[in-house]
Amino acid sequence: MKTKVSLAFCLAALLAFTAQAVAHDYWAEAKDPKANQKLTAFLGYGHNFPDGEEIKPDSFSGRFQQPKVYSDAGELTLEPGVDNRHYLTVEKAAPGNYVVTTEINAAFSTRTKDGWESKPKNETKDPVKCSNYYRFGKEALVLGSAKYSGLAAKPLGQALEFVPQADPSKIKVGKPFPVKVIFKGQPLRGGEVSAYIAGLVEHNEALFFQSTTNQDGIVNIIPLKAGEWLAKVSVEEPYSDAKVCDVVNYTASYTFKVTN
Repeated sequence: MKTKVSLAFCLAALLAFTAQAVAHDYWAEAKDPKANQKLTAFLGYGHNFPDGEEIKPDSFSGRFQQPKVYSDAGELTLEPGVDNRHYLTVEKAAPGNYVVTTEINAAFSTRTKDGWESKPKNETKDPVKCSNYYRFGKEALVLGSAKYSGLAAKPLGQALEFVPQADPSKIKVGKPFPVKVIFKGQPLRGGEVSAYIAGLVEHNEALFFQSTTNQDGIVNIIPLKAGEWLAKVSVEEPYSDAKVCDVVNYTASYTFKVTN
């Protein structure tokens, strides 16, 4: 299993790589979580993790789904927050273990000779490549004085999913953080996992991690700096009808916080 970790201020070539890496990411996050307060579940989308971009209300009609929050007792009820990217638990979150998730419904994206269209290739002119894509986001956390219950290590059934194999509240700088990647219920072998810290592009700083999952679908993420991180992995498979689209693309992200 090959691993690459880099901490440096970049040259233009590496900046080009990182700019592409953060394009249109999708993530779930608990914003400023505190025990005995309502938990804010955030739906992140765009280039600038962890702030994200504005999402138009009409996008929720068939594309974006409302985040979900789970505890050891089951799924919590949410209510709207300050905008359509923020949702609050109706009840205050007691000390305990929680998982925040979100996803995008399947959508088409076709590159043509003139640009991109959100349609299958059989509905576009001069298509070059079509992707039918799914996006999944997840974060696990432990609030207050609660002990780690193992909730984060339980798969929730996303088609492509990160499943932490250790306490997600105790991720340390320079220490391996094992995560398992599951694709359609099975460990993803040889999946390419990358991770980067918040502020990557804004500060012209290349701080990232790259590695591949082993035979059990596990990879040890090694973050080199404290802060908010986003890991992601993608899988492609042929679309069922080549006349309609070329590939199905699945991308999952996992948001985590690193302490010194």
